[in-house]
Amino acid sequence: MKMTRDISISGLAIALAFVLSAFKLFRMPQGGEISLEMLPILLVGLWRGTRTGIATGVLFGLLHALQGATIYHPLQFLLDYPLAFGVLGLSGLMGKSRLSLTGSLVGIFVAVGARFFCHFLSGFLFIQYFAPAALPRAAVYSLIYNASYMLPELAVSLLLLPPMAARLARAGVAPA
Repeated sequence: MKMTRDISISGLAIALAFVLSAFKLFRMPQGGEISLEMLPILLVGLWRGTRTGIATGVLFGLLHALQGATIYHPLQFLLDYPLAFGVLGLSGLMGKSRLSLTGSLVGIFVAVGARFFCHFLSGFLFIQYFAPAALPRAAVYSLIYNASYMLPELAVSLLLLPPMAARLARAGVAPA
């Protein structure tokens, strides 16, 4: 029964993430965007735990790549799509305390930080030729570029997800 519930919740979260990915608040020129697509994946990690959250994120990342991925190298693809979205499942890292406000905030921060690291590493290793002459170091460019959209995504997630999760729990749509 638990596996069926996890698969159903994951499928719904992936579908919702796809819908939310269509509404981009801002899109960066070489990839990366500010949208609400992470929220359902983070929520699965918080409610169903890390394993289900990571699986949901990996599947979404693979499917999201089909929407128009920019691929320079196979390792860059892995870092920017299945791994970057898979680590969002780390939101459930706090064990049972992940359901508390503090646990969920820490989980969200860790998960989005891990996604940022995947994109940073990808940019540092593979997309360094986009760095303008003013920023000769690929690490600095990757840090600034990825922070420019990941920090707003983190802020949106930290602001919206805990009250959303609490409201859903009060409505009876709680983890079981």
